[in-house]
Amino acid sequence: VSEISKIISAKTKQKFDEKHKIVDIPSDTFVMLQKDIKPPKLEKINKGPFKVIQQTSKGFMQADNNWKPEDSFEILDPIHQYWARRKVMPTAIQGEGEFVKQN
Repeated sequence: VSEISKIISAKTKQKFDEKHKIVDIPSDTFVMLQKDIKPPKLEKINKGPFKVIQQTSKGFMQADNNWKPEDSFEILDPIHQYWARRKVMPTAIQGEGEFVKQN
């Protein structure tokens, strides 16, 4: 059973990767966004154009980094369970607000 599920999982991943490609778009390029749902007949399919200003790491900017220290949470169990699932324990770097992954 585990072999069959591994085969199915690999095929599903392959199909997903074929449809969802990561594309590097250079700065100062104009792009159009395609709507997820089919619009009514007279409505435009795409939205835009939008100008690409810069590419960020995995789509996030540094302003999105809102890690909080452990002492700001009342219940720590979900946090420890999360990091245990990832098999990584964070260590806060003083003054920078970032975490370092340690094995």
